[in-house]
Amino acid sequence: MTRVENIKNREATLADLEVIVDLHFTSFTAREHIAIYLGRDFIRTMYHWFIDSPRTVTIVAEDQGRIIGFHTGCNGPYFRLMFTENKVASLKAVVLHPWVICFPAIIKRLFSAFFTENHQLQKLTTDKSFMNFGFIAIHPSYRQKNLGVALVDGLAEECRKKGWHNFYLITYKRNKVAALTLESSGGWKQEPLDRDRILWTKRLEPSHF
Repeated sequence: MTRVENIKNREATLADLEVIVDLHFTSFTAREHIAIYLGRDFIRTMYHWFIDSPRTVTIVAEDQGRIIGFHTGCNGPYFRLMFTENKVASLKAVVLHPWVICFPAIIKRLFSAFFTENHQLQKLTTDKSFMNFGFIAIHPSYRQKNLGVALVDGLAEECRKKGWHNFYLITYKRNKVAALTLESSGGWKQEPLDRDRILWTKRLEPSHF
């Protein structure tokens, strides 16, 4: 039986890319993660960016060398940057999957990212010490082992080493698992963002490594 203390976190490299892409499709349905509607090539581009960009950090969790989870973060709102810094791949994905523009969830998300301003978020996105915590995935056979907390804490520490020591993320109120994970991690403050979403923030002291 796998013990949590035997699972180690490390920063991801491009050599991990295909495993991370596979784990994404194992962990999420299209309803849970709308980027899946844009196809596997776009998901690969997305994680290549999360691993390789100077504005992002990605960590993986390993059990005896096998990647069983990952967590991503971005210095700024990742959704908008993910598309604007990968314009060619984004346009190609839409051309190959034109029906996605008819999905209300995608239209709402894009409109919110590019055209809607929120005063609470504006303050965070202009502060370069803040990281927007992004995707977290855990292989189904490793869930309910408190690994979500380990990944959240591990990403925070990796970010702090790079000079980003404040964090924020947005969850839907219906996502009870995410809320429990953040509450268990400790130090996160929450406040309503709108009718459906919660804004979580956490501040750490700068690393002295």
